[in-house]
Amino acid sequence: MEVDILRTFVMLTKNKNFSKTAEMQNLVQSTVTNRIKELEKELGKQLFIRNKKKVELSTFGNVFLPYAQSAISLIDEGKNKVNTTDFYDGRLFIGSVDSIWRNLLSPVLKKYVITYPKISLKATTGHSIDIVQLLIDGIIDIAVTYQQPRLNKFNVYICHEDDFVFVVAPQHPLATRKSISIDELSNLNLLYHNWGGSFTRWITNLFPSDYIFKTEVDPAYIIADLTKEGKGPALLTRSLVLNDLKEHKLVEIPLTGLNLPPKWEVYLAFNSSKINKAPIKNWLKLMLESGMELNKT
Repeated sequence: MEVDILRTFVMLTKNKNFSKTAEMQNLVQSTVTNRIKELEKELGKQLFIRNKKKVELSTFGNVFLPYAQSAISLIDEGKNKVNTTDFYDGRLFIGSVDSIWRNLLSPVLKKYVITYPKISLKATTGHSIDIVQLLIDGIIDIAVTYQQPRLNKFNVYICHEDDFVFVVAPQHPLATRKSISIDELSNLNLLYHNWGGSFTRWITNLFPSDYIFKTEVDPAYIIADLTKEGKGPALLTRSLVLNDLKEHKLVEIPLTGLNLPPKWEVYLAFNSSKINKAPIKNWLKLMLESGMELNKT
């Protein structure tokens, strides 16, 4: 059973489309079709239920999927081990969210590179849901995200807890206010970043169901920049704007009312089987030294 066939199988389970899978693997569609037929022939079972629009995993396909993912992960880990043995003592692949890299992990990463020069370090950035999926697929070793992975095979920690703060530029008309009521938020034309999770559930209860924000931007740092330019108020995490508050580029206005924003938690997760791996233990050690906590969930 060739690993390329397994990769095609796993990718098809995600895309549910033969042509898209072929495009993403730089193959012709017939090659994808033949690989799946070959795999089904070898297993003696139908792995997909096909129709004109898409394909779905069969019962047998769902059973086989985690084993295919594990096999790919083990092969990739073996290749990396072979390729790095002559040069490095180990390898660490971390995935996180842009705002977490910027506000929490950048100093840790820099210190790791200096402290452990014989460890091959790779880092990637994406949305929380995508980073967690990379961890589930065994592609990365550590995920640091706003989403809590809930599979039993992971060790999951809360490594940071943040406040949401209401901020404006010093020149903004609201800057002279002593406080802002929660009930006022829907009338203030917020510059909006959807933080997801508990924040989304909280703010959805405050705003009308058909409410459309005038400015909604994915990267949170862009919202922070627009706020500093006086384009409007925003709800951002304290860690994101801490330096701007210290340098008086932004003004925090306390929120009042009964339904205040929830705490914003950052989760760190890794496969429990890797808990004694030196590259992971070293990363956790540096996080603790940087002042972060690791509270197991």
